[in-house]
Amino acid sequence: MAPCYLKLLAAPRHYFNQELEFTSQTKYKKLQELNQKRPYPIGLLGEVEVHFLHYKSQSEAAEKWNRRKNRIDWDHLFVKFCMDKDYATRQCLEAFQRLPYKNKICFSRQDYLSPVNYRLHGYVEDGARLFTQSFREVDMLEWFRSGDIRPNSGWNRVVNPFIGRFLKTTLQ
Repeated sequence: MAPCYLKLLAAPRHYFNQELEFTSQTKYKKLQELNQKRPYPIGLLGEVEVHFLHYKSQSEAAEKWNRRKNRIDWDHLFVKFCMDKDYATRQCLEAFQRLPYKNKICFSRQDYLSPVNYRLHGYVEDGARLFTQSFREVDMLEWFRSGDIRPNSGWNRVVNPFIGRFLKTTLQ
């Protein structure tokens, strides 16, 4: 959720060095209700919650977490934030804007006066679909290359095989 994500981004090395613990409770009402209907592991890094929505067991979540955190390239971080979902507020966007990352982008459903925000016309709350939509509307490859945020300039295929495989689709 946005408040925990921003806390993690404010001191990532601190939180990534915390021992991952698990709990059955969350401070987010919507997610507590979801977890009661469809249980999934909830991790804690200190006071930061990590919701492992796509994993069934704590051991699987911990294994994936540890494997992925060990692959972080601390010298080349790109961070993304989304407004209009997950308890994100205008104050969250302002906090995201102040974070000391060179390459950061925020996607939203509506316009916000922020140099890091980009309004997606096809904004959806589902994270996987939102990621795909971002490639349709924003020149994400240019953002990865230069850090510049600009509209997709008309190309209709992802020619980079890694990105194409990652998206599991050809964008049209």
